[in-house]
Amino acid sequence: MGREHEPGTVWEAQDLYCIDRLSFDAVAKKTGVAASTLKRWADRMDWRGKRERIAETESALRVDRVLARSQVLKKLLETGESQDAYAVAALERLALLQEENELRRAEREKDRRLRKAEKEREWKERRALAELRLSGARQNAGVTSPAVKPQDLPRNDEERAALLEDVINRRLSDLLSCPPENILRLMKDLNESRRLLTELRGGENADNGAVTVAWSDGQ
Repeated sequence: MGREHEPGTVWEAQDLYCIDRLSFDAVAKKTGVAASTLKRWADRMDWRGKRERIAETESALRVDRVLARSQVLKKLLETGESQDAYAVAALERLALLQEENELRRAEREKDRRLRKAEKEREWKERRALAELRLSGARQNAGVTSPAVKPQDLPRNDEERAALLEDVINRRLSDLLSCPPENILRLMKDLNESRRLLTELRGGENADNGAVTVAWSDGQ
């Protein structure tokens, strides 16, 4: 039996495909629903037809707005009547408002993608750290995890240290663009990782101490 999805997930996927006109792969990444499932929904609910009709309607509306503004402007130039001037001003305000809404929508989508990418990167790095610790514990016990191929795991402390150091370097670079409210959490993760790195290297590299951050008022 296939996995059941919440109705809200179905409508979100439909909006992303029909209105935002994303590909099935892009919708799958945003919703977590398999592309094959999305295609079945699309066939059952005629997403392709809806997508085409929405695109045609949006295009027609844009054309109508441009033509309406052009006609009113021409009439204003010919007659100079105040009512026509008010109509032109109203149309211009409407056009400006629509442009602002589109810009805000694009900014919100950009911020959402950045937050999602940050969460995905953080999840991958935490998983790498967890697998790193798990591989060490299981290798010490003489067993391997069925979820991870043995050949993909670091085979010794040197390889584990190299993997952890790569994670630390990426997290350090994140500090440059990290929001202030996330700095303390990121520093805590970094200090824990650097402590583990020192342990893996047998207490070497004393400079791998705690990470500290200083703020400047720019003066």
